[in-house]
Amino acid sequence: MIATLATTLLGPLAGIECRRALGRGRSIWMRTAVGGLILLIALVMIWYWWLSQRIDDNFSGFGLARNGLAIIETALIATALLIPPSLLAGEFTGSRGRESLSLLLATDLRPGEIVVGRIAGKQAQVAMMLAAALPALVYYAVLCGFGIEQTATLVALPVCIALGSGGVAAAASVVSSRGRDALLAVFLLEFAACLGDWFGADAVVPFQQPDLFFGAAIGRAWLTALCWASLGVLGAGLAAWRLRPSILGERNNAQRKRSRRGWVVPPVDENRPMLWKELYIERVATLGRLGRWAGVLLVLGFGGGSLTLGLITFYSVWIAPNRTLYDSMHALLSEYVGGSGWFLGWLIQAAIGLRAAASIAAERERGSWDSILTSPLEPAEILIAKFWGNLRALTPLIASALLAWTIAAGCGAESWLNVFKWTLGLCAVGSFTAALGMRASLGSTTATRASGVVIAGWVGAMFAVPIVAAVVMAITAAVVMTVAFVSEWVAQGLGVTGTPSGMTVVRVVIFWGWPTLTNGIFILLALAILADTRLRFDALAGRVAGEGAGGLISRYMNAPKRLAKRKKHGPTPPTTPPTTLGPADAASRPAQPDAPPPEPAFESTSSAG
Repeated sequence: MIATLATTLLGPLAGIECRRALGRGRSIWMRTAVGGLILLIALVMIWYWWLSQRIDDNFSGFGLARNGLAIIETALIATALLIPPSLLAGEFTGSRGRESLSLLLATDLRPGEIVVGRIAGKQAQVAMMLAAALPALVYYAVLCGFGIEQTATLVALPVCIALGSGGVAAAASVVSSRGRDALLAVFLLEFAACLGDWFGADAVVPFQQPDLFFGAAIGRAWLTALCWASLGVLGAGLAAWRLRPSILGERNNAQRKRSRRGWVVPPVDENRPMLWKELYIERVATLGRLGRWAGVLLVLGFGGGSLTLGLITFYSVWIAPNRTLYDSMHALLSEYVGGSGWFLGWLIQAAIGLRAAASIAAERERGSWDSILTSPLEPAEILIAKFWGNLRALTPLIASALLAWTIAAGCGAESWLNVFKWTLGLCAVGSFTAALGMRASLGSTTATRASGVVIAGWVGAMFAVPIVAAVVMAITAAVVMTVAFVSEWVAQGLGVTGTPSGMTVVRVVIFWGWPTLTNGIFILLALAILADTRLRFDALAGRVAGEGAGGLISRYMNAPKRLAKRKKHGPTPPTTPPTTLGPADAASRPAQPDAPPPEPAFESTSSAG
């Protein structure tokens, strides 16, 4: 149905692309995962609602339903912002993609039909993901008492954002020579749009404006949707305009001049040559020139800006006391660092994952990965070197974030507890994205595809891990509350006073247990991914050695298919031919009395006529 509608509205290529994209197993698994995640969020919220009403008769579920609606809408908006660029950033780049596009340009198809067809094929996958979450979204909208206009706003906003991000990604893919450059450019544009006030940033982040869909902000949400949809149309138009010059121009065959390194390279470390290569020889800007300049701007913006504000605050307190200047700097620091601290942590986590995703795939694209595999380096040595090289490349950005958070906490503009939570989350989730990036880079043919896998896995984990942690914390809180109530009852019977109440103990457990549990789950996931990557390194990298635990699981899951094939086609004939003896060998072979005649390997089922 979608393919037929796309063919009628968008051209002949759109239907073919939609049919091919929706029939792939990967797209089916992706939309199943998104739909299952949204359904899990809805079920956890309903279960918590039921449990709270059992405990407290005066419990009101309106606030819980409102929070659940905000979580689901945020998940859909995050999917619309991150998944379309991951699918479309490498669609018009790369040698294989440009060869197929050159053949399409030789046909009667216009460039606009080609671009729209490719965009429609990828956006069909995103549409199926959003449609999988539609029942849970409408259900929570009904629980909140929404009308048709408000429910339509909830549905239209992610759809328009997906159209906008996909159109921008298509335009960036056409004008870029590498897919990861286009992907990074789109992500930076979206980061600036969400951090600033472009296209209604408060409508893109529902948690920042909880009254977005509960009052007069409906008009602003529709304006935001219109801006993103217009941006998608402009991006698709730019991609169609520049497609033919970009594919057939002489610009693509020009060789780039390699810039000289501006630092001193120490002698080769013979004990750890791979680590020496990653630290001193490997290009730090694996994400391209755009990634290098974006990193410089972020380091100067957050690190240098927070340092300047901190020095002015110190001057207004200790050198020349000025209460007015101190209040203004304190408010600016609180808004500048405290308001964007969590967002900066997310940006660094995504940067670590994208950098790790390009670490091995970039070697494969440059043709140097085969030489690394033929060297006597062990898999652990290669992975450790890639991991430390990844951290070395992003050290300035991480150091600037830590400096900004420390200065804000030292000036009283932010609490040390929030700084500790941000740092702990950066370490835990950063380790997870690094492990996921190396695993995706090892199993992907291009850096763009590996980056898309990392973004999809990171977004899914950011919503799935808190849900799992919430279920575990709810069970733990119930057990702790029961034990605390029993202890309090026993203490009252014995006449002991001063024991903490059950709710006090539960609050303490939740306050300290939540960050510990969520970050612990991310660390466990990182260790599991690294262990699987280490076991399956040879099979994924191209070596012939053992498959590891992942290969055994794959064999076990594919065993029914092999059994069915064996029943259908019969037993597999022996591959080793019988040995033929010559006369000399037959004469020298000792006689074997009473030896039965050899039986034929196969019996004929046909009757002798």
